[in-house]
Amino acid sequence: MCIGASAVIRGALVLTVLSVPHSVTYGQEPKPSPAAASAPDTSFQGRKALTGDWGGTRSEWEEKGVELEFKASQFVQGVASGGVDTGAVGNGKFQTIFKFDFGKLAGWEY
Repeated sequence: MCIGASAVIRGALVLTVLSVPHSVTYGQEPKPSPAAASAPDTSFQGRKALTGDWGGTRSEWEEKGVELEFKASQFVQGVASGGVDTGAVGNGKFQTIFKFDFGKLAGWEY
């Protein structure tokens, strides 16, 4: 009987604490100022490409219809523990992809 009453009191206490509002909630969050939104993100994570914009050269080329993509993949396979062979084998691939928009480059349509 004592254990059941204790559980009821604890449950009522938890519900009371959870029902009390702890923070003020607004229906609409304030919008950031246009000056803060227009600043470009120059951090490493915010870059469009790993090597950056090359001092504006990459964006100029994209406006003219030339895009470059570089992709590198590395694979290593080996025995982590146990077994007879303790070596590892590595393999990799590097791709260079050129994309040309002939509509921008030469004025071609379709």
